[in-house]
Amino acid sequence: MRGLKDEKDVVAIINENFFEPTEIWVLRHAKGLQHHKPLVITKRKTRRVKGEFPKVLALQTFSFLIQPLNLVGRALSGKRFLGYEVILKFIMRAYKVRVVHIHFLWNGIWFFDYLKELNVPVFITAHGSDVNRAVSDPHYREKVQNVFKRVKQIICVSHFIKERLISLGCDEQKLMVNYIGTPIRNNGRPKCDNREILTLICVAAFREEKGHEFLLKAVAQVIRDVRDIQLVLVGEGALKQRIKNLVETLKLKQNVQLLGWTNQEEVFELLADADIYVQHSVRCIVEDNILKEEGLPISLVEAAGMGLPIVATDVGGIGEICIHGHNGLLCRERDVSHMANHILTLIKNPELRFSYGQAGRDLAFRQFDESKLLKKLEALYDRHRDGDEE
Repeated sequence: MRGLKDEKDVVAIINENFFEPTEIWVLRHAKGLQHHKPLVITKRKTRRVKGEFPKVLALQTFSFLIQPLNLVGRALSGKRFLGYEVILKFIMRAYKVRVVHIHFLWNGIWFFDYLKELNVPVFITAHGSDVNRAVSDPHYREKVQNVFKRVKQIICVSHFIKERLISLGCDEQKLMVNYIGTPIRNNGRPKCDNREILTLICVAAFREEKGHEFLLKAVAQVIRDVRDIQLVLVGEGALKQRIKNLVETLKLKQNVQLLGWTNQEEVFELLADADIYVQHSVRCIVEDNILKEEGLPISLVEAAGMGLPIVATDVGGIGEICIHGHNGLLCRERDVSHMANHILTLIKNPELRFSYGQAGRDLAFRQFDESKLLKKLEALYDRHRDGDEE
């Protein structure tokens, strides 16, 4: 491996916004590279990163150059994105970018629109919403299929996403599964006790596909049998007020805490203090007839890594991190009673909670350890650098 810092190859990490609280893994990707130097290129810098690492360049800061160049390009040659092309080419050359890694297929669309010619390998991580949209949106699907042709390799966050991409026409040879991982913390320990109040936790944005209303209704059923439980909901989103109203309607104010978004360290602390991770994700159609279905939620990966047993729905790639009867229990989506019964099973069986928690932590260590998965990515970069093939 390269020893000197200035000899590291530069990897440009592309995402539309940097960084969103729901996309903490983009930051962890950049910070976790050991043998390559990250350069984040984004349209908009939406949140500051503590310290000076990694280097972040936001295209919005170059708007004073991009806009007039776009006008010139349209007037002289019909090139709509001349300004973006000039700025991106300058960045790529100035920082000696050797590899490009894009998060989400839709970011591949605009990136390839802006740069028609590239002499470095491009990788894309396909996450979930970016793939599912292609199922229900023909215009977007056509653009995505053009991305398939230009990209060197697509990294899938689950086998579920890989199969969906094959069904959309992507060459299977261009697909590989490399999960989004989690740091394996020393304080992640499965619990086996009979605490007076058990804590359930869910870390998820308040969006339709996260199914908070079904989770709350399941908890309301659980409380009829076991009153001494707390549900902690960590997240923000458009549906937060609806969820607040439902908490009141179901008379759950004494049992539910809505914490909003917290930082990554606080999330791990909350997981360490909790007893069971719960999430009722659903398949659904949202605005503009777009399909939503989980690729593989990072929150479940983090929960397993912290030694928590899981109760979740059997949708999308969730079954790859919550293995029914091994480290958790899977329920049918939108089946409130099914989830309530699974939660009660774990509440009433501390030994089972411990067994599932230990199995989940072992699973996370084997398949979802972030450091191992990032090493796999870096090996991929090296194999394809300068046009080399495997």
